Amino acid sequence: MIGRSAPGVLAELTDKQRQRTGLILKQILDHGQLTRPELSTSLGLSVSSIAKYVKPLIDGGFVREVERSEDGPVGRSAVLELDPTIGCNIVLMLDLNTVHAALVSLRGDIIVSKDEPVFFGIRADDLLGRMLDAIRGLVAEVERRRRTLFGIGIG
Repeated sequence: MIGRSAPGVLAELTDKQRQRTGLILKQILDHGQLTRPELSTSLGLSVSSIAKYVKPLIDGGFVREVERSEDGPVGRSAVLELDPTIGCNIVLMLDLNTVHAALVSLRGDIIVSKDEPVFFGIRADDLLGRMLDAIRGLVAEVERRRRTLFGIGIG
C-alpha cells in the first residue's frame, strides 16, 4: 500500500470527515466508478468538498483514480473506484455438514475458499475449534497477500 496505513489515515479525521468519507465510500461501493462531480451531485456537497474528503481515501489506498477511456486524462473528471487490493473480509457460513470459509474482496469476489466437513451431532467445542482453524488459515492468507482485514462475519 502506498502512503500511510489505511487505519492511520482514517484515525486522523474528525467525526464529520469520517462520516463524509464513509458516505463517499458507500457511494463508490454501491455504484462502482464515479467522478467527483457525480459524487457532488449525489451527496449534495460541493466538488471542492468532495475533493477534500476523497484525498485521505486515496492517500490511505481505499480509493484510486483511473483514467476515463474516452474523456481524457486523470483530473477533475477522473473516475474514482474502490481499490480492491486494500483489504478483505472473512466469511464463515455453517450448514448441517459443512463449515464454509472464504476470504472475500471488498467488491464481494471470493479470493480463497475452503470447506471443512462436520458431522451432525458434533460437539460445540469441536465445531468452534474447526471454525477457529478456518479463520486462522484465512488470516494467514490475508497476511501473505499483505492486505488489511476489515472484518469477520459468521452466519
